Amino acid sequence: MHIPVRRTLAALGAGAILALAVPLAASAHVTLQTNTAAAGSYTLLTFKVPNESADGATTDSIAVALPTDHPLVSASYVPVPGWTATATTETLPKPVTNGDDTITRAVTRVTWTAPAGHGIPTGALGLFQLSVGPVPSVGSLAFPAEQTYSDGSVVSWSQKGANAEHPAPVLYVNDAPPASGATAPSPRDGDRIAAALERARDARRHRPGVRDRRHRHRRGRARDRRRRDVGTPPHPRGRVMRRGLLAASTGLLVAAAVLVLAAPASAHNQVISTTPAAKATLTSLPSRFAVTTNLPLLDVSGDGEGFAFEIRSSAGAYYGDGCITIQDDAMSIKPAIGPAGTYTVIYQLVSQDGHTVSGSYPFTWKPSGAFTPATAHRQPQNCGRAPLAASTATPGDPDAARSQSAPIADVLWIGGALVAVALAVVVAIVLVSRRRRAEGREHDEPERDEPHPDEPRR
Repeated sequence: MHIPVRRTLAALGAGAILALAVPLAASAHVTLQTNTAAAGSYTLLTFKVPNESADGATTDSIAVALPTDHPLVSASYVPVPGWTATATTETLPKPVTNGDDTITRAVTRVTWTAPAGHGIPTGALGLFQLSVGPVPSVGSLAFPAEQTYSDGSVVSWSQKGANAEHPAPVLYVNDAPPASGATAPSPRDGDRIAAALERARDARRHRPGVRDRRHRHRRGRARDRRRRDVGTPPHPRGRVMRRGLLAASTGLLVAAAVLVLAAPASAHNQVISTTPAAKATLTSLPSRFAVTTNLPLLDVSGDGEGFAFEIRSSAGAYYGDGCITIQDDAMSIKPAIGPAGTYTVIYQLVSQDGHTVSGSYPFTWKPSGAFTPATAHRQPQNCGRAPLAASTATPGDPDAARSQSAPIADVLWIGGALVAVALAVVVAIVLVSRRRRAEGREHDEPERDEPHPDEPRR
């Protein structure tokens, strides 16, 4: 059977390029940095907001709507330096049960607004965080968002469906998230690829010299049939080369896909323990509050850029000086806390692959004896340094590190995938060229036809 090798390689190459181009387009959407959570857990939602303006307008406001059909018992925003944030609480049309809680009022919308002239510029990315919980036991939760630009235009990220142009950010709870985080190619993409391949075949069919090669190929097949008639099998070299070529090209493409999908995950830190533990009740303070992961942490600058460790009370007050110690696979701070009550730990760290890992969890403080509360602060402390506003942020600012690390790593992995696919296509083209040259030399040799045994000899 004749296998159209070049046609197969063209289809594989076009499919691979399309598959990698779709995530590039999807990466410009407003999305959740971590889009999964366990039912009943408390989680920190990080919304990644890129600026897609083609006219140089800045993103001056981002508003996130929280679900009302499955409301969240607890929802609080993480302040963004220089920006103002407001949370809208409304009475629900009817009470909703979430686990053991019956909810009549809930936070339905959180809006962050930048000061005049200090929004997110074109080509930059903003991170906005919500601490929510307990997560209801549902398939998924949608968080529609509205992005307002300085020129007055508003983009509503609220659509549903795999091929939506402006999809809403989705948190997957009981449902499995999409395998690659990318939308499926539309039927129009397949039509365009098929049309391009058809035009390439037509051009090849009418190219000078193609007719002669097809004629030589038919002569070769006729010679193989005559050999079969007299008991001599056709030469297996062409068939072996075609099969080897297909196997090699397919293997290289699969290896490239595995490399780009598996490598980022293999270097991604996972939290394995915390002090205090989630939902624990403390009666005395430990020597350090700590978060420990399964891999060494990435502290490039040596002064904790991109790391955060905050202790927040239920009243919204912050405790501690913000001085973080990073040692191998753990980050910790000196314990400081207020009066008895419920507190939330909010942390962010930088994993080995350059991505930030963030989260939050509650615990209860019930001192067993005399205790002097620490000083409360209205906002998180920065180890004795004044918190930096957006107008004075520098590349050394921890918030700048949080915004840049994940996109840079994504670009590096996507670039590596494109290089791997390009190498696979080059190797396949070289193999095809060698096979064509070998067949050309074989067909150009003088051919001596042998008479069929049943024909009379002359």
